[in-house]
Order: sequence, then C-alpha cells, then structure tokens
Amino acid sequence: MKENPHPQNYPLAEKQPEHLRTPSGLPLQEITLKAALNCRGLGDSSQVGRDRR
Repeated sequence: MKENPHPQNYPLAEKQPEHLRTPSGLPLQEITLKAALNCRGLGDSSQVGRDRR
C-alpha cells in the first residue's frame, strides 16, 4: 500500500471539507441529517469523494 504523501490534510472532512463533493456535485456542507431524512437532493449522493476539478 502506498504511503499518503500529505497526512496533514486528513481527515478531509475536518481539514478540507470545501474539497469534498458527492458524485452528483453536492458539496459536503449541504449534506445534513435533515436533508438525508427528507431525501432533499441527495439522489445518488450517498458517496463522497475529493473534488477533482
């Protein structure tokens, strides 16, 4: 397994949340329990990953 070159950046959700988006483009900050319970705009956004733009 390859060593992470920038361990100071992790966990991303705490240290760089502005870079995280769901596959549908929803920013991490917009994913809330209330939104999830109401299924508001989450669609296939149950996975979150680093924004590659």
